[in-house]
Amino acid sequence: MNRRASLTLHHTPLLLPLICLIAGMVSGPQLNMVAGLVLMAILTAAAWAAHSWSAVQSLLVGGVFVVIGMMNTPDASHGHVPQGEWMEGVVADMPTEKPKTMAVTVLLPAEGKTHQFYFRKDSCSRSLRMAEAVRLRLSHDGWFVGSHDWQRGGNAREQLSRWQRMRLWFMTWRQQLLQRYQVLPADETEYAILAAMTLGDKTALTPEMRDKFSISGAGHVLALSGLHLGIIFYLLSRLLLLRRFRFGRALLICALWAFAFLTGLSTSTVRSATMLTVLTLFTGRSYASLNALCFAAILLLLIDSSSLLDMGFQMSFASVGAILIFMPVFEQLLPQSWRRWRPLWWTATMMAVSMAAQIGSAPLVAYYFGRFSTYFLFTNLLVIPAVTVILWGALLLLLVPCYWMGVVLTTTVGLLNKGLSLIASLPLASIEGLHPSVLQVALLYLLAAIIYRLLRVFR
Repeated sequence: MNRRASLTLHHTPLLLPLICLIAGMVSGPQLNMVAGLVLMAILTAAAWAAHSWSAVQSLLVGGVFVVIGMMNTPDASHGHVPQGEWMEGVVADMPTEKPKTMAVTVLLPAEGKTHQFYFRKDSCSRSLRMAEAVRLRLSHDGWFVGSHDWQRGGNAREQLSRWQRMRLWFMTWRQQLLQRYQVLPADETEYAILAAMTLGDKTALTPEMRDKFSISGAGHVLALSGLHLGIIFYLLSRLLLLRRFRFGRALLICALWAFAFLTGLSTSTVRSATMLTVLTLFTGRSYASLNALCFAAILLLLIDSSSLLDMGFQMSFASVGAILIFMPVFEQLLPQSWRRWRPLWWTATMMAVSMAAQIGSAPLVAYYFGRFSTYFLFTNLLVIPAVTVILWGALLLLLVPCYWMGVVLTTTVGLLNKGLSLIASLPLASIEGLHPSVLQVALLYLLAAIIYRLLRVFR
């Protein structure tokens, strides 16, 4: 039996702590700090005493993570901000114009969190810019801020931590890079797609664009994910030859996290950057990818337990986890003679990756969006080469601005957009009206686990 195709807890020691952590988060009422620390101390001491019985020790370690999860029960609410009280904050992103309001993301130093407020649209709110300090208060209409409920100024910028200052600096730099895109020979659609795919700015995307990408099965392209960061990782490690230098791995890790900061530290980019960081540090170890994924999930959940309820977090980890689990089996099912013909092998492996990712994400897509894209295999054959060209071209354009590179970039984006429009217009491009319950979603993942087991047994 090929060891790569066999998935056990022995090969993935971080899988059990992750499962136990999530179980603790969803199991029931939140434990207070004192009770949690006492239980953790008892279980940790018992695990140390049971070092001769590995199975018992594993269960006790799992119990420790269950307690940690119960101490970090996620909050489904949007966040608590006091009503009627003046707060000081900093505009953390470019405001987005809505039909009746301006959506403004504000970082509140007192909380250390960002919130999206909806300012009444007028000449003053339209003129707000990133990194500008504001004072505001909430009315009793949810997250709406009236014209008399905010004003410029305050000392919020002085209250920012170094981490928050660094993040704000990267976001400001991103805005400067977006201005380079605005002078390219691109229409509004091409600019919106390019900004979303390379810098994570989705403010210019229209609902029609999002729907077209979703129907064709390419919605993940608009959300910076492991695909994007993986291409950048490969480009930097090969093109810049960073691994040949003594501190090459450190430089590569810094470049990955700089890109993550530049694109707003979304769940998918943080997960991908964490995974690639672990893989860079522990290259060549068996099952490093799946352990890196579990480590990234544990880290994100410990930092912010509400990530567990985030749709992007769930679909990101589900799709990447399915790829890491199913791909070794799929590769064994493919005729090994195909390896001699690289175009054929590349096509087959890309379709296998798409199939594995769909196994992980399809139940959640059906649950949240009520949709299943039927042509996802053909979509990814178009998307992956196009995304590679676009990311490479964007990086070269940002480093060495030149007109011809901008033409190549916008032309590729335009061709990708036309191809996805064609796929989305095909008959039965998507099956609509799917709204499975939570139990049905769980049963679908159980079915995927059974299929995985059968593939291992009968391959």
